[in-house]
Amino acid sequence: MTQALTWRRDGHDERMVIVSSLDAAGRDDLVAARVGSTSDPLGLAAAMSVVGEGSDYIRALTVICTYDSLNKIEQTQNTGYDVPPFDLTVMDEAHRIAGRPTRSGRSSTTPSASTPTAAST
Repeated sequence: MTQALTWRRDGHDERMVIVSSLDAAGRDDLVAARVGSTSDPLGLAAAMSVVGEGSDYIRALTVICTYDSLNKIEQTQNTGYDVPPFDLTVMDEAHRIAGRPTRSGRSSTTPSASTPTAAST
């Protein structure tokens, strides 16, 4: 998930978690960048439930999700945790958000009409 590393290089210091089958603990670059991972909707919901204002909350959480794991995002709503409203942007892997130069397609910074966005789910 090179997108998380790109955001880190761009100065985003908020907590980040990747929702996919990827185990970030197995990638030294993600560990060094303080990017976690989960495939568990309950764990994700628990992390999302502590986003807010105040000393007992975290300021922000960026969740990066693969298409195959989008159902995990939906499942967070049914865990019993108080998951706050959030914005969701889905980026198409064909547009190289993973940063693999061997794949064809446009750069992740190129706007695309095929990139759907949903807000405040």
